[in-house]
Amino acid sequence: MITITRMEPIDKGLVFEYKCSSEYELVMTVKPLTTSMPLIQKKLDKSETKVTVNNLINNLDYFVSLTSVDNSGRIKEPSCTRLFTPYPNKRKFKTVNYIHKDDYYYYPSGKSTCSPSILKLDENTYICSHDVFWQYTAQNLTLFFKSKDKGETWEYLSQLSPCFWGSLFLINGIVYMYGISTEYGDIMLHKSYDKGATWPESVCLFAKCQDDIKGFHKAPMPAIISDGRLWLNVEYGTWKHKFAIHALSCGIDDDIMNPANWTITKPLYITKNDEGIIAKEDPVCIEGNLVQGFDGKLYNILRCNLIQNISAVLCEVNKQDISAPLKFIKAVDLPVSHSKFVVRTHSDGYHYAMGNRIDERCKNIRQILSVYRSKNLIDWEFCKDIADLLGTADRSKAALQYPDWFIEEKDIVYVNRTAINKPYNFHNANNITFHRYKNFFA
Repeated sequence: MITITRMEPIDKGLVFEYKCSSEYELVMTVKPLTTSMPLIQKKLDKSETKVTVNNLINNLDYFVSLTSVDNSGRIKEPSCTRLFTPYPNKRKFKTVNYIHKDDYYYYPSGKSTCSPSILKLDENTYICSHDVFWQYTAQNLTLFFKSKDKGETWEYLSQLSPCFWGSLFLINGIVYMYGISTEYGDIMLHKSYDKGATWPESVCLFAKCQDDIKGFHKAPMPAIISDGRLWLNVEYGTWKHKFAIHALSCGIDDDIMNPANWTITKPLYITKNDEGIIAKEDPVCIEGNLVQGFDGKLYNILRCNLIQNISAVLCEVNKQDISAPLKFIKAVDLPVSHSKFVVRTHSDGYHYAMGNRIDERCKNIRQILSVYRSKNLIDWEFCKDIADLLGTADRSKAALQYPDWFIEEKDIVYVNRTAINKPYNFHNANNITFHRYKNFFA
């Protein structure tokens, strides 16, 4: 079997990883899709796992194909073919993984990179995951990648299905992936004993109602341990059907792979009549951040599609009654709340939110990545913009979005769902990129 496991377009070339279990010779073919230019053919060493192809033309679409052939040149096994577009990468983004907008390799799950999550394992080692999506597809595959040099370079690690909208977290040295089986599916928890290389244990914690078009929804958000319990965020509904806000929890000393040990809160619905809500209809509130407040309380602050487009919804979790619905507190001004944002807490006494602020230069197309801070999750102040794509040639198809991040000493370390280098559109991205903002907390 031949597989191309990771793609990284570079200036006038491509870096890719592959696996081959065939006994026959392995031949690589590279050729432009739309021109009669000569193809490149080369025998590969099956003991290697990575290839760099150079001397190509930037912004031209190519295919790379790996084929198993015998001594007479006859094809012996199905080939593996992927598409790519070399580009100059002037911003020096570090590519975790790439999928060309017309590459159907990961069907039926989809053909676009989505929902990155990042986890620090030790001083030098990070894991990054992302799912593969497209509208009206299965949307049930997640890919994992590993860096052993603090994010400077990345390599393929594993894949997992069914898993969508997954969040990586670590407990007692064990890596877990918390996700949904598919869009609006069941709540799944997966366990890896070897740092994400394999996923031998999977369990459904909560199943969606049978024959219900609605189901569970989330994004890669932090897992929180508070008062001896592990807490995770989730919603139930669809964009066309009202979302309910939930949190689920399990005792940290219990077996978290046993569904019987988990409790989910009763639903909370936010309505247009709630105090501070400015909306013509009941708002869509999703992708909540569970945050341990400095007052000892546990909160959930959510993205919300309100008219003013700069307000998040703040709720409180009842830690004394773990099945009680969350309590709506208020709508709070937070200019990154129209899209997914992630809140992390620093030892300096502030909570920090990273997301896409609205700007007159790009409206809501997710081209500026910004950080805000707050002491109480209500009053937020702007810190700085940490990245943007405002100078991109085709601004309508550029975005840095859906970040996940952590604090490493004075640095912010983050990954993005990034639309750049001829994506389908700004929303259906083609890259997961890694970034480090140095000395943010200097």
